[in-house]
Amino acid sequence: MADFQSNKNTPSLAVQPTLSAAGFNESPQEQTERLLRDISRYDFNAFSDRLRFLHHQFTNPSLSQEDLWKSYLLAGCEMFSMEEAGFYKVLNPTRPRSLAQSDGMPTMCETVENTEKWLENVGLALQNSEISAGNLSAEQVTMTTGSGEEYIPTRQYFAASVKVGEKDFGVLLFLSSSTSEVEPGELDRETLKLMAEGVARMIELRNVQPAGGSLDLEHFATDGVSGLREYMERAALPQLYGIPNRVVEILVERIGTQPLGIDHIAETLNLSKRTLQRRLQQQDLCFADIRDQVRFHFAIEYLIRGQDSIDSISSSLDFSDRTSFTNAFKRWTGLSPSTFRKLFRDYA
Repeated sequence: MADFQSNKNTPSLAVQPTLSAAGFNESPQEQTERLLRDISRYDFNAFSDRLRFLHHQFTNPSLSQEDLWKSYLLAGCEMFSMEEAGFYKVLNPTRPRSLAQSDGMPTMCETVENTEKWLENVGLALQNSEISAGNLSAEQVTMTTGSGEEYIPTRQYFAASVKVGEKDFGVLLFLSSSTSEVEPGELDRETLKLMAEGVARMIELRNVQPAGGSLDLEHFATDGVSGLREYMERAALPQLYGIPNRVVEILVERIGTQPLGIDHIAETLNLSKRTLQRRLQQQDLCFADIRDQVRFHFAIEYLIRGQDSIDSISSSLDFSDRTSFTNAFKRWTGLSPSTFRKLFRDYA
């Protein structure tokens, strides 16, 4: 990855001197340089490294909330080839295009002529879309040409709506003096969406924790995504007794080698399918739920510790195909198997 400073000036953060992770006073520029050194470890051309970066922000105990905010803005500039960034809060929920710089959140946006008009245009563009990109003029200046009137673009922008509690809370905005006509690709759009969800999570944490408090390290940068330890706990084999416990034991024995259908398990227990179902119901259990938990447990193991392909794992877990496994894994975790593996394999 090219050095962040090789093709653009180091962004100037509009914040006061702060304490570093080591506890020493550092200037905004020193803090920026420290965060850039950390960011330089990632290859943001690879989506897997973008995910690792976002995950690292919420699992690194040395990061203060101030560091977290700044590193988000700095990394976003690097990912999207932008020069300025900031978060702007919705002033009036009934008028989402009414935005203003939010107090307490660092910005890398320099003063732009007619900022209010700028923000209104960006807010308007986001009224019917989570993500918006394009070129806007600070004044929406028009000029007369041979073909009629046209806008003179002065900034390229890439922005995402930030929702907290299902309500429009603000806008995560990245700016560049370039007026490239190249549309952000799907990779950039997906990344910005994840970052906006991360900002929403940061806002929620700031609202429930005292200033200077540490972050809840079990949460990741997107809503509903947790730390590896929580997934491991949720995927633990069920502790049952009697027939249900024998079902678990047989499923574990057959994983990766034999079918996991209820008919096969009942046969091993010398029971009919109907009798097995009735015995499970007596403890308010059902076979499908027990099998799902066993599959979940081994899916986590295979994904973060094994080298098998997703297709091979789905076959080992006795799914009919990869799509069925992916749908089940998303139901369990909210993530696809491939995304889960990219996020957590290096942390196991």
